[in-house]
Amino acid sequence: MDDIKRARESFSKLSFTGKLEHIWYYYKWFILLGLAVVIFFLTCLTQCANRKNYDATFMYVGPQSISSNYIGVVTDSVADIMSEDYNGDGYKAATIIEVNLAPDNPSTDTEKLNKAMQYQTRGRERFYIERTTGTSVIYLVDEEIYYQLSKEDFLLVPLEEVLGFVPENALDEKGIRISDLDCYKYTDICYLPADTVLCIRHKREGSMKDDNEKIYQANVDTFIDLITWENTEESENE
Repeated sequence: MDDIKRARESFSKLSFTGKLEHIWYYYKWFILLGLAVVIFFLTCLTQCANRKNYDATFMYVGPQSISSNYIGVVTDSVADIMSEDYNGDGYKAATIIEVNLAPDNPSTDTEKLNKAMQYQTRGRERFYIERTTGTSVIYLVDEEIYYQLSKEDFLLVPLEEVLGFVPENALDEKGIRISDLDCYKYTDICYLPADTVLCIRHKREGSMKDDNEKIYQANVDTFIDLITWENTEESENE
């Protein structure tokens, strides 16, 4: 006890700077560890605060990758086209999950196609996972892959069920080329490959990962917005 008392008295006699030096000398590792923990939690809180809850999630599937410089402008254009903030979080936002995949029987032979073929197994695995348990609802699919996909039962929703009609320029009853839509012709969505087909999957029910009703409907509404959007600025100038 006497040693502790003497240590306290010695410490109290030190100058302010001396006290700081004393504390740092004996407790610097505890201080550094504490600072690291605080920085870690502050970083986590910042990331959580800045993380977006997307109104719509797309899956792009094709041999041609979308440049990282263009994904942001495409999703920003989608957000601008949305009629409203569907999830009610204060802002409109969309995201794209990209899967590089080549058609089973490609009709062309290009460098991008050959590159996609090299990673075909990995692409197929990711494509399967995204279709069965992934978050994407709206699909942007290479046309040759789309024809394979449209043959699957209970995967894609017929356009008439979603829109109440089949657009005149529809590719078939389940898909429409994005390049045939005004949203492609007059916005930065044009950075997507022109032969991309826009379609939407059925809502998952009774599966290992059912769709949330509100989230799925937000994607449906976004899908409708994209197909029905018109370039009103050009119409006003005529």
